[in-house]
Amino acid sequence: MCIAIDMGSLCSAGCGENLSTCCSNLSNMLEFTKGLITELGSLSSDEDFSIVHFGTNVTIASALESWRQSIETINQLEYNGGGSDLAGAISSCQKALAISPPNRKNVMLLMGVGAPSMPEVNPLEAAATAAMNARIQNTAIVPIVIEEPTLADDSNVLYLKNEISSDGQVFVSDLVDLNNLQEMLFEHLICLT
Repeated sequence: MCIAIDMGSLCSAGCGENLSTCCSNLSNMLEFTKGLITELGSLSSDEDFSIVHFGTNVTIASALESWRQSIETINQLEYNGGGSDLAGAISSCQKALAISPPNRKNVMLLMGVGAPSMPEVNPLEAAATAAMNARIQNTAIVPIVIEEPTLADDSNVLYLKNEISSDGQVFVSDLVDLNNLQEMLFEHLICLT
């Protein structure tokens, strides 16, 4: 499983100069991600996780490590902000998953996904193409939008549903309701794997 964490969209949208709120939002999302990894890791000792974080730049922080090692990797992530290179994140996750054992179902979680803004030319098309290439390689893609559901950009959610998600599912939650999201997402991931 590869988890791509969008550090650009979460902290850029509506924060302005208030980086302490953004840091709090990011911290909450990272705690949610660690909780999900812990829950998934407790089910299967052979599940490996890759961690990618992105904003304007994309970094593969770890590739195919245990759930405990993934928690440590997430603990060391630092906010990098900027835009949202969703195409780069999807391609990087697919690259990390390409070395997984052939008998495993590859799953990609796109955490906190906002509207892609990178690359500068056709970011929506670039992300859709990267997602299509990952789906062709039998990778399940699950977008997770972290914002108030009533304020979620309907066009972005529709885009993620139609162009990015492998099964038309997009999970939307605010930071307050992450526990309910974790339960729904956990059940969905168990069905995918």
